[in-house]
Amino acid sequence: MRTELRLAWALLLLPLLGCGTTSYSSDLRRVHELSRAPVPTRLSDEEVEEADPSAALAAPLTVEASVALAFQRNRHLRASLRELGVARGWLAQAGTLPNPAFDIRYQTDRAQPIQGDLQLEFGLTRAIMATQRAGVARAELATAQARVAGTTLDLGYAVREAHFAAQASEER
Repeated sequence: MRTELRLAWALLLLPLLGCGTTSYSSDLRRVHELSRAPVPTRLSDEEVEEADPSAALAAPLTVEASVALAFQRNRHLRASLRELGVARGWLAQAGTLPNPAFDIRYQTDRAQPIQGDLQLEFGLTRAIMATQRAGVARAELATAQARVAGTTLDLGYAVREAHFAAQASEER
């Protein structure tokens, strides 16, 4: 009886093992460590469109201000940051255990007592492979972080090059 009770509690607590957390801010910190560039945290197109760039353009435009403005307004960089969120979601999903399926059937007949069947199904293969799937998803997340850092570096260097080219042509 005690063994059956322990087994029942273990089955009830099993779905809690698949719970996980996601941290998009840690991904942004990792991208910042890789690129050493100020990565924008706002992703919403509406927020970016509502932001007034004239405040940044009121003063003389420095190299770093132009890079920050480009980071804020560049759609390709914002799309890369969204891909980072997708990779984080895949990681969160990869480590979860499958949900068990319960099926209860019973028959009632006046001549016979109640008869019933209890069926429990659990995706054992997916549960066994969860750690391997999580490892692959971690590698894909690291790849996405490196890709976003590369996009950040490429955009920052392109903006700096354009800024210095504009300064040089102005001096000529």
